[in-house]
Amino acid sequence: MKSRVLLAVPLVLAAACGSSGNAALSKTFNYGAAQAPTTAEQSAGSSAQTSVTTTASFSSSPTADNGASIAGAALDIAGSALGDAAFGMANPGAVKNALTRAAAAGFDTCATVSAGKVTFNNCVQTEEGFSVTLNGSMTVTANHVSWGLTAGFSGTENGETITISMHHTGDITVTDTKIVGNAASEFSGSVSAGGQSASFGFAVAVLFDLTYQTSPTACVTNGTVEVRRVWTAKPEGASGAEFGDVGVKLIWSGCNTFQVAHSQ
Repeated sequence: MKSRVLLAVPLVLAAACGSSGNAALSKTFNYGAAQAPTTAEQSAGSSAQTSVTTTASFSSSPTADNGASIAGAALDIAGSALGDAAFGMANPGAVKNALTRAAAAGFDTCATVSAGKVTFNNCVQTEEGFSVTLNGSMTVTANHVSWGLTAGFSGTENGETITISMHHTGDITVTDTKIVGNAASEFSGSVSAGGQSASFGFAVAVLFDLTYQTSPTACVTNGTVEVRRVWTAKPEGASGAEFGDVGVKLIWSGCNTFQVAHSQ
């Protein structure tokens, strides 16, 4: 199980990858003063650097494994930067477990790899009562990487039944020193347990504008990563900070050196 596709994470499928109508992409936030990152935000920074490496790798040699990793990396960043609320539930534990299972599903065996393109055609993975489906493709032309993926996840664990539909899109330009673009996801789903159920919908977007180096140490040296989450359907009766629209901006000033600004 090599491919890391966060199927239940950013889910969207639009041929025009950069303009999917994703609510988080179109939302703008005002930010406060930058400050030192928390432990979770440090993890988001590490995920961002991994995403740079993976995207550069896909650009030079597309494979099912590193192609799927690009889509999954955006979710890693969002989860670290925004915390549990990024997964759209007041009790995110069950959804997190679901996403972990979806991310671990191996789709490299059903993917078709051709010149500059990886295609997932009606891929299905079933394990321990959980089912994950994936369709769509990722392409690379010169220094441009784009993707449109739709995914579905369903299963039951610890008495909680989870169903999630997802749509992931991305549009990124990568050179030897720069990565600019975005990765966006849309989620809609439901969780039921103990005779009660809740439905939800939200969008996540990660916007990259980074300068990086590969030698002597591979790292991001300058630029920003902005992570946004916007609710499109809150669970009935939901309230509190975890159900607010939020943004976080990671701002690099040197190799492995960055601060974080929060939306106001």
